[in-house]
Amino acid sequence: MKQDTQRIRFGGLPFFENMAPEVVAALHHIAKLYELDPGQVLFNQGDPAHSVFIVQSGGLQLVEHTPDGKAVNLKLYGRGDFFGMLAISGEFPHPAGVVAAQDSEVIGFRASELRRIVQRYPSLGLLFIDMLVDHTHHAHERIRHLATERVGQRVARALLHFHNKFEAGATSDGTIRINLTQQDLAEFVGSAVETVNRTLRIWEDRNVLKRSRMHIELLDLDAIRQAAEGEPADGMARLFDGMLKHGAA
Repeated sequence: MKQDTQRIRFGGLPFFENMAPEVVAALHHIAKLYELDPGQVLFNQGDPAHSVFIVQSGGLQLVEHTPDGKAVNLKLYGRGDFFGMLAISGEFPHPAGVVAAQDSEVIGFRASELRRIVQRYPSLGLLFIDMLVDHTHHAHERIRHLATERVGQRVARALLHFHNKFEAGATSDGTIRINLTQQDLAEFVGSAVETVNRTLRIWEDRNVLKRSRMHIELLDLDAIRQAAEGEPADGMARLFDGMLKHGAA
């Protein structure tokens, strides 16, 4: 993991928009940039939490290792996402580790130094409170979706989520590519890998997406958006009918 303070760029990250110049300068003074390759660990589960991080580019996964040795992907962090904020209140052990899902740049702030800046500029503390409230809101939304939506709708919503978080771009033929495995997707939607695989196969048969090793290409983004909202177009309605007949409810 390389460090390079010269390449830190706050511009374009929503958290720093409309922030007073003196606060930006104070944060830049304590910031460090970490460059990670795919699969490289930023911190491990159980490590003391001493820094707060924001993703400058790329994407990272929050991974928890269970007592039986299983790795469970809990969350995704994309450009502009903050994580590790429990460090502001003390050096608690990280309940899960963070690993790069692709080439990534992460800005880190030593929590003890960040706390002193918050004390000097209370407006920064309010921004962190707003962010924590937003995180709580999204956590409640995800729980609601897991409890009330069918697997197909959750898969469509997850595909859009991964697409947004990992800054997927269009390929030369206009399709959208996202880097993830079916295991990642299954853990994110709270379903069995077999059910998600069956769902994706049906979608692939209807040219909604295309699967290959370690990534999925989204061929019909509008149809996936409609499915995520639970209001599929005619073609997607047939897709959901097929899923129900195959037991993917």
